[in-house]
Amino acid sequence: ASAAFDIVYGAAAQLSLVTEPSSDAQSGAPFSQQPTVQLEDASGNPVSLAGVEITAEILSGLSGAILTGTSASTDASGLAAFATLTLTGPVGDYTIRFTSPTLGPAVSGTISLAAGPAAQLGKVTEPSGTVQSGVPFSEQPVVRVEDTAGNPIAVAGVEISVSIASGDPALVGTPTASTNASGVATFGGLSIDGAVG
Repeated sequence: ASAAFDIVYGAAAQLSLVTEPSSDAQSGAPFSQQPTVQLEDASGNPVSLAGVEITAEILSGLSGAILTGTSASTDASGLAAFATLTLTGPVGDYTIRFTSPTLGPAVSGTISLAAGPAAQLGKVTEPSGTVQSGVPFSEQPVVRVEDTAGNPIAVAGVEISVSIASGDPALVGTPTASTNASGVATFGGLSIDGAVG
């Protein structure tokens, strides 16, 4: 007669990614596929343990990127489901590491980050710092459409306006310009007419 026995899982020793974060993501937008992480023992068996906090961090990628929505806790089955994990930063490739104290980490596959939605204007070329009254700037301003991380957005036909931010002189020339297919607007013929200052 053969003896019957039960094999039970060991203590939690490592983390395993059950669901990877989206491999293609948009800067500043939550991953469309949010990651889930499972507690495992040293043999790779799932461990059912609630309340273990899992933290996500950028392992590799470009400088200046930030990750938000970075923590999740395990449920009774030892599974931690992230809900708002979001990567914001320069366009490029990234990986994310999931950690918890005393447990072996899990690492995502490569995530290709694309630009987010248009959110702001960025300066490409500053107007001349010193000008003569009534004489067109030698350096005319050039601006571009960007996402929140400063990535350029290629969107044509956005009308950009320019005005005097401080001081009393008059701005002479065409105060509007539209973006080209690259999302860049170039002003021309602008000058300031007024007293020295």
